[in-house]
Amino acid sequence: MVIGVFCGTTKPDNVEEYLRPLVSELNHLLNNGICINGRRISVALRAIIADTPARSLIKGVVGHNGFHACLKCKIVGKRFERKMIFEGTAEDRTDAEFRSGAYCIGHQKRPTPLLDVKGMDIIKDIPIADDLHLLHLGIMKRLLLGYVLGSLKPYKKWSEDEQERISNLLVRIKLPTEFQRSTRALKFIKFWKGSEFRTFLHHISIPLLKGSITDSAYHHFKLFFMAVTLLSSNYYKQYWDFAGKLLNQFVEDFSVIYGRGYITSNFHNLVHVAADVKRFGPLPTISSYPFENKLQHIKRLVRTGHSCLSQIVGRLGELREVEAASEKEILNYPFRKTRQEEVILHIRADFILRQGNRNGWFLTKNNEIVRYNRASETAGQFVIEGHKILRKKPAFSYPRSAEIIFNYIATIEDLSPEAVRINVCDVKCKFVVVSLDEGVTFHFSPLTHTLQQ
Repeated sequence: MVIGVFCGTTKPDNVEEYLRPLVSELNHLLNNGICINGRRISVALRAIIADTPARSLIKGVVGHNGFHACLKCKIVGKRFERKMIFEGTAEDRTDAEFRSGAYCIGHQKRPTPLLDVKGMDIIKDIPIADDLHLLHLGIMKRLLLGYVLGSLKPYKKWSEDEQERISNLLVRIKLPTEFQRSTRALKFIKFWKGSEFRTFLHHISIPLLKGSITDSAYHHFKLFFMAVTLLSSNYYKQYWDFAGKLLNQFVEDFSVIYGRGYITSNFHNLVHVAADVKRFGPLPTISSYPFENKLQHIKRLVRTGHSCLSQIVGRLGELREVEAASEKEILNYPFRKTRQEEVILHIRADFILRQGNRNGWFLTKNNEIVRYNRASETAGQFVIEGHKILRKKPAFSYPRSAEIIFNYIATIEDLSPEAVRINVCDVKCKFVVVSLDEGVTFHFSPLTHTLQQ
């Protein structure tokens, strides 16, 4: 829902003028709720989600390159090789100290209207754990660019032959239909979107980086991979404390493997990610992906450089009328669709099973890997027919067995010739399958949003 649109030649330089209308309206809603169709609905502020420069702006604090830049703790940065690095940990900041002006030296630069929002904790209610900017366009992009371009000393960049080999593998990977972007070759890596780095991190990195980077760098990367996976779903909630320890170890060991000059504010922020997830929920629920996607559509409403604001307001009003007049089809899941002789099963929204390696693999509640063949319905009950993997092994054993995040390796020879029948209620999640040897060995990783308790 678009609340406000601002137009200008630069970003706002007056945070009071920018935020005061929001604070006033928000306090009114917090006190009185909102009336929709005669029903009064209470309103609560969950979190304010923004990227790093925007967080500094709205809080009125020093930018991410300042000595006292961390929004969550009192760590003091150091100048090292023309960079600001943050080593170790420090005492957490508190809302009370922020309001009292205790951070006026070094951290707070100007007053912020957000302090007037009723019941808001200025430290805890603005999370830094934005997976798009921090994890995907931040850490994952930094690592992958380092491997490709050689910017992570002391390791040399991948050779042209190695880059070509990896690019060919990336282009051959067929992702499930739930993915909107396919993987691109390494020559386009500077133009990769955040979702491409997300796909690489969650589903491609573990099989592809093995043997492509040193063993020490690979083991170190698995700390990051497992921690982010655990923090991406409520299914792994029991492991969130463990994930926080993995991220702490990842940051601590980074200076040992790559050098202390890389521990910038982005890497330091990793030590606060687990606390945000425990407060707000898994990473996708506090992500800026939906907002960036909405912003993209808003930008497309502008046709010329003249009267940009009027164009946006006019088009948004027209779209709102169209949406109000149209009726959205309500689908009851699960249901089947038949295309020629193939039966396509829609289990939930954004969870489709159909024949083939691309969309056919799933995990049962008994942790059995099955490849979908067809589905039938009897007396309102959906039954899946498929072939299960007889032997599988965890994708890795360090820092813990990959079995806890359902990452497995199996071969096509392990597929049972006999068909099995499985009730759709016994499906745990859908798998993304990556094969680097043309369909002989498979690496299975769960499509996180399909995991259910």
